[in-house]
Amino acid sequence: MSESRTILCVDDEIHILNCLNRVLRRDRYRILTATSGPEAMRLLCENTVDVVISDQRMPEQNGTVFLQNVKDKFPDVVRIILSGYADVNDILDAINTGEIFRFLVKPWNDDELRDTIRAGIVHHDRHATRRARPTTTAMQQMGFPVIAGHQIVRKLGQGSTGVVYLAQKLPDGNGEFCAIKVLKVTPQVAENRKYFIERFRREADAASRVDHPNVVTIAKYGVTKDAEHPTPYIVMEYIPGETLKQMINFGEIENLSLPQRLDIFRQIADALATINRHDILHRDIKPDNIIVDEHHQIKITDFGIARLPNSDLTLTREVFGTPNYLSPEAFLTAKVDQRSDIFSLGVLAYELLLGSRPFVADNLPMLALVVQTKRPVEPRLLDPTFPHALQKILAKMLKKNPRFRYQTADAVLQDLDSYLSDSFEIDPSLNAACEQDWSRRHASMVRM
Repeated sequence: MSESRTILCVDDEIHILNCLNRVLRRDRYRILTATSGPEAMRLLCENTVDVVISDQRMPEQNGTVFLQNVKDKFPDVVRIILSGYADVNDILDAINTGEIFRFLVKPWNDDELRDTIRAGIVHHDRHATRRARPTTTAMQQMGFPVIAGHQIVRKLGQGSTGVVYLAQKLPDGNGEFCAIKVLKVTPQVAENRKYFIERFRREADAASRVDHPNVVTIAKYGVTKDAEHPTPYIVMEYIPGETLKQMINFGEIENLSLPQRLDIFRQIADALATINRHDILHRDIKPDNIIVDEHHQIKITDFGIARLPNSDLTLTREVFGTPNYLSPEAFLTAKVDQRSDIFSLGVLAYELLLGSRPFVADNLPMLALVVQTKRPVEPRLLDPTFPHALQKILAKMLKKNPRFRYQTADAVLQDLDSYLSDSFEIDPSLNAACEQDWSRRHASMVRM
C-alpha cells in the first residue's frame, strides 16, 4: 500500500522533518517536506498527496488553520496534526468539524504514527475520490507569479545567485512541468550585473551544448520583458527526485547496495566525460548538483560557474566551486583544467561509496590546508571489505598534483568499467544486481 502513497510533512523545525522522513521512508512512502503552510500549499498544487502531517504551532499559520485550508482545497487528503503543546480545545474542535483525521502528541510513538497513517489511507480509499491537481487558473488565484509565459508553481531551491522554480507553460498549464532558473538580485549581483548576466547566459550555453542522458536538458534562455527589472531566465527540464546531498543527509545512501552506488558513480563519470569532451569545465561537481530519480538515474545540473572554451570570464580574487569539493589547485587559482573536475568527482565518489568526506576541517583556511597537504583515510581502513581495485581508482582521482591524477574523465570511466567487468566475472550476484538496476532505469527512460 505504501509504495504508491505520498505524505507531506509540515513543520518549521528541520530536525522534526528529518525524523519523520527517516521513520516513514522505512515503509517506502514518498515523502515531501515543507516548513510553512504557504510552502505546503504549493506542494499540494503540484503533487497528488494522500496524507498531510502538520505541526500545530508554526510562526506563519497554526496547524489547525492550515489544515482547514487544506480541507477546503483538497478535501480528499488525510489530515493529521502533531503537537507538543496543550492546544487541546482547538484540536478537538478541528476533529469534531472533520478538519483533521487524528491528533498525535509529540514526541510521537513510531508504531502509532504508522498505524494512524494506514488507518487514514484506508478511510481515504473507502470514502473519497482522489481529485486532480488545481488548474493554472486556481494557481493564479492563489497568487502564483508568471515568468516568461510559464506559471510558477513553487520554489525548488536556490543558490548564491540563482533561484529555481517549478513551472507549467501557459495558457492552460496542464502540460508537463519544467524548471525555470532566474537570476537572484543580491548586492554582489547588483554591483556586477553585466558580469552575472553574462555568466547566466554562459550557463545556458554550456548545458545546451551537452547532449547526454545524465545532463539536464535546456529548453531555452532569455530575459524577461520587464522594462524596469529585466531578469535573465533559463527554462530546463524538470527532474522529479532528490539531490544526492539530500539522500546522503537523510541516510538513504546507506540503504543502497554497492552495485547501486557504483552505478550512480559511473553515470556521473560518464556525464562528466562528455562535458569535458566539449572542452567545458563544470567546476562545481558536488552532491547538491546531482539529482537522482526513483530509478537511480542521475542528472548533472547547475552549470552556473562552468567555463566554456576560450572563456576567461572571472571576477578578481573569485574562487569557483564549493570548498568541500575543490581541488588543491582550485584554492589557489581560477585557471584550472578538467583534472580539477576529476578531483571533485573523486571527493564525491569517496563520500558516495564510503559515507564520509575524505577531507574535513572546522574552517575554510584549515580545509584548504587539509585538501592541499593531507591524504584521506584509506577506504579499506574504514571498510575492510572495500575492493582494492576501487580504492586505487579513488586514490588516483584524489592525487594532490594534477600531473599524477587521471588526466581525463574518460580515463576514470575506462578503469571503472574495467573494474566492474572483472567484478561481474568474480561475483555473478553483483552483475545481476547492476543489470536489474540498469534495466529499471532504461524502462524509465523509454517511458520519458
